[in-house]
Amino acid sequence: MERSFARWHTVVVLLPVLVTISGCVSADTSDSRENEIGDPYPSDECGRNDNVEEGPEFLTNRGEFPWAVAIFRKGTAQKNVLICGGTLVGRGTVLTTAKCVHDVPTKDLTVHLGKWHVGVGYENSEMVLGLEERVIHPNYTVLSKRHNLAVLNLCDNVKFSSAVNRVCLADPDEEYQSNHHCYTVGWGRWDANNTNQLLRLKANLISHTECQHYLRAYGGQWRYNLVKEAVCTVPEDTIDDHYPCSRMIGSALVCTRGARTDQFHLVGVASLLERNCSRSVRIPDVFMDVRKYTAWVDQIIDE
Repeated sequence: MERSFARWHTVVVLLPVLVTISGCVSADTSDSRENEIGDPYPSDECGRNDNVEEGPEFLTNRGEFPWAVAIFRKGTAQKNVLICGGTLVGRGTVLTTAKCVHDVPTKDLTVHLGKWHVGVGYENSEMVLGLEERVIHPNYTVLSKRHNLAVLNLCDNVKFSSAVNRVCLADPDEEYQSNHHCYTVGWGRWDANNTNQLLRLKANLISHTECQHYLRAYGGQWRYNLVKEAVCTVPEDTIDDHYPCSRMIGSALVCTRGARTDQFHLVGVASLLERNCSRSVRIPDVFMDVRKYTAWVDQIIDE
């Protein structure tokens, strides 16, 4: 059911067999294993994690960002392809880019929650669900790149745990300044060894005007017009040989708010990848500004 794909890093893995139940494509993940970090979550509060200690540079710990999801497209011979990232925003709701999923049949999409390493098969903490429907933003067009968002309604509601939790949606009126902790979270390429683990980048938000200037000056597109629904970041850390150059569309920009450093809010969804790692400059990352779409997402969640 529907209302109404640049791939930067292709990963093909063997995944659980898909079965169709009541119009939904679900994954048979039943086995005798118990979740490594899947203990029942002590709080129903959004944006909380159970593993806040930072790991090595750029690498996350398991469960550090439990709302990060991997979206796969059904392939051949049970080999499914990772096509983008997404973010769990409700018990049965994922937010991603329209560009990723608009031309893929709903029955061919699966969402992997609790995923950390996309280069391996099924992980102990992993939950795999099919889609009941996808909702493309009604004003999205491929050419304009505006309103590049899609909501995925899962076949089943998720049981929250230390491995899987929803993120809070950012308040439409909230301004995220230097006293906020912001991260880009998603899968990509770390260095020549190409890790497939979930990555984090400390990031600072910049103004729309500054972002467009950088994209025009360093992105080689002098007439580039940044859509007004975008929000941009530059990396907080110094760019070096270990800087993750490649990143999935659909990756999340999450920030804490004020003095509350233990709760994250979804501010953006990665829509463009303008980063050019052959230059020693801070080319911005571009996201759809979730603050401009909170009412639309909330309406779908409440239906």
